Amino acid sequence: MERYVIRLWVPAPGAGDATDTDPGMHGVVSHVATGRSQTFRDGRDLLQRLIDLRTSPAIERDDADRDR
Repeated sequence: MERYVIRLWVPAPGAGDATDTDPGMHGVVSHVATGRSQTFRDGRDLLQRLIDLRTSPAIERDDADRDR
C-alpha cells in the first residue's frame, strides 16, 4: 500500500483579479515511504504528481527509519 500526505489550499485573490475567477486548488503531495514531495496547482497536476512519486526510484532508508 502506498501512503501520501496531501496538503491543499486555495490562494487568496490578488489585487486586480477578476471576482468571478476561480483561483483553483494548490498544494503539496508527499510520498510517506520516500519523503519526497512535489507541488501541484490543480487536480490534473495532483494526479500526475502522484504517478511521478510512485514510479520514481525509492530512497533507501535504514532499519531505524523503517521502524518509525
